[in-house]
This record gives sequence, structure tokens and C-alpha cells, in this order.
Amino acid sequence: MKTAMVIGTLRIHLYFPESRSLKEKRQVLKGYQERIRKKFNVSTCELGLQNSWDESIVAVVYVNSSRTQVERVLEEIVKWNGFSRKLEVIDYEKELL
Repeated sequence: MKTAMVIGTLRIHLYFPESRSLKEKRQVLKGYQERIRKKFNVSTCELGLQNSWDESIVAVVYVNSSRTQVERVLEEIVKWNGFSRKLEVIDYEKELL
């Protein structure tokens, strides 16, 4: 018996307006990723701009049997910002597989 599986991916381009060094950015980014993982039960990783002190690209992956649930969770992640002044979402790409 096969069970339906929907994989949702999210690529988020982040800006860190208060960051003045790689160390500052990485501290904020680490906290952001930890909170997203705990709040939404997703996997995350930094994909790009690792050496930029004020920008980053983060990948988020969520798997569920319900397409509606995957879409809802990915939208909530984009809208959620527990770090209001410390980072901003510049752009994002969402894909369902």
C-alpha cells in the first residue's frame, strides 16, 4: 500500500540589516533556523551567500501526506518573523514535489 507523500521546498533569501560581521549574521541565522525547526518541524540549511555578512539563502524542507498542509506550513514560515528587526525576507521560492 503506497501512501501519498508531498515534499515542499522553500528557498528564502534573507537580509540582516543590523549585522556588521559574519559572526553576527551567523548568530542570528542559527537562532532563526533553530526556531523554524522547532516551531514548524522542518529541516533547514544555509544554501548560499555564506560569506556575505548581511545576506543569506536558506533552504527549508517539509514533508507531509497532505498537499494543503504542506502549502499552509510553507506560507506560515514565510510570514513568520520571530526576529523582526534582525532579519528580513527579501525573496522566496516555493516548490511542491
